[in-house]
Amino acid sequence: MANRIRASVVQAATAAYSLSDTLDKLERLTRVAKERDGAQLVVFPEAFIGGYPKMSNFGMSVGVRRPEGRDEFVGYYNAAIEIPSPTIARLEGLSRELDVFLVVGVIERDLGTLYCTAVFVDPVQGYVAKHRKLVPTAMERTIWGRGDSSTLPVLDVNFRKPQSEELIAKTKISATICWENYMPLLRTFYYSKGTQIYCAPTVDARPFWQHTVTHIALEGRCFVLSACQYAEEKDYPAGHAVTDDPERSPNNVMIAGGSVIISPLGKVLAGPLLGEEGVITAELDLDDIARGKFDLDVTGHYARPDGLQKGAAILKNCVPHLQNLFSVISMASTSTTPTKTSTTGLMDKVLTYTPHSQLPVSTTSSPRRRKTRSEPQKGGKETVIGKQMHGISSKKRLESSGRTIYNVSRPSQAAEASQRQAFRQGTLGREVRRPLSSLSKSSMVNASEEKMAGMGDVSIGSGRDTPCAVAGLALGEPSLSGLVRETSWTTVMDNMFEEFIDTRQCL
Repeated sequence: MANRIRASVVQAATAAYSLSDTLDKLERLTRVAKERDGAQLVVFPEAFIGGYPKMSNFGMSVGVRRPEGRDEFVGYYNAAIEIPSPTIARLEGLSRELDVFLVVGVIERDLGTLYCTAVFVDPVQGYVAKHRKLVPTAMERTIWGRGDSSTLPVLDVNFRKPQSEELIAKTKISATICWENYMPLLRTFYYSKGTQIYCAPTVDARPFWQHTVTHIALEGRCFVLSACQYAEEKDYPAGHAVTDDPERSPNNVMIAGGSVIISPLGKVLAGPLLGEEGVITAELDLDDIARGKFDLDVTGHYARPDGLQKGAAILKNCVPHLQNLFSVISMASTSTTPTKTSTTGLMDKVLTYTPHSQLPVSTTSSPRRRKTRSEPQKGGKETVIGKQMHGISSKKRLESSGRTIYNVSRPSQAAEASQRQAFRQGTLGREVRRPLSSLSKSSMVNASEEKMAGMGDVSIGSGRDTPCAVAGLALGEPSLSGLVRETSWTTVMDNMFEEFIDTRQCL
């Protein structure tokens, strides 16, 4: 098996939104690719059938849709095609007659919604699949709907010798439209499905686009066939919006082209074609794909799903809780003068957010220690978690607030450092190191009412949860593995960092 095919990319514009004229143009250019260059695969640009309405705003601004814009949309709507339709049948006939596989950008009409779509037409099977653009870009979202996962085909395509059943190549073909190519997960999806000929219909004529498609070819170790429109003002209906209305001219460029064919090792095989309509063609040696995979297969030997899955799990658990974590740290740091009478309520998740950049950095020997902004006075007490409630004189009023009220006393700095070190060495607090998920709320309250030698006193107001269980609840995760009780705020924070995750990875 030769394992080589010839592929062409067409650079041309829609014929002024005229469906019949555009189909005639498509047929003419496909014949050029076949008869002049011997193409077996031909790729057309984004929105070639139906048109790309460059510079149109369809009479829209925020909060306003003008009647003239609705009238303009009627013309655009009528230029779109349905699938199936006589237009698709004509593409099937052309593909069969010339024995070429077609990938064509169209504007698809499905009931009342338009989609930017690429259709795949096989010379033997006819229409086989379509791909709808997942995310229209910017103003495109006002005229096109969004595709979904039901139209993400990677097609197995067989190429045979002309007028023969002899197989010369088997390959996998996909299409990714314009700025979909900036969606890393979509690219990775196609790589994981083994795409080998990565078609990229577009209207992005910026010089940067060449870097984009070269990167994709190198990253995916696939052939990239990027087909861009080349359009001038004369290719649009009369009165269509233009870049500079006072300087209208039929030859003013609207879309500048830049169609290109790139190999799996980043070599430009044809193009980029600039400043004119035309057809570019290259021979694709499909063995180049294996040559490229030799040292880079981003969904195979060059992938690290084990590391990425761990990272994803960390983020999944960490990100939803970071705001609450920052809030707890923030509120524990706001009081500069600890008092014995201040009481605090369990956070109700409506808390002030403090960015990590504003949190103080630890100056102790432990890399996981983060100091609060307020330094405790020797032997004093410090309010640690929740919304401060001052001047409350009755337990009934505390209970009516629906919050847990408690005080936490704090030892001297020297005693605290000694106890924290003992805890880290496992000689202190071992008897209360149990997963929160294994305890009932009542047992948490009971545990919190105990005293630990040298750690200070703990008192509960109208309690439902313990001061140390707050560490888990403040993160929104009462089931997190951690200590059931600690009376030192610093030890609670140390445990939060050590038992949950190494928080530095998330901050």
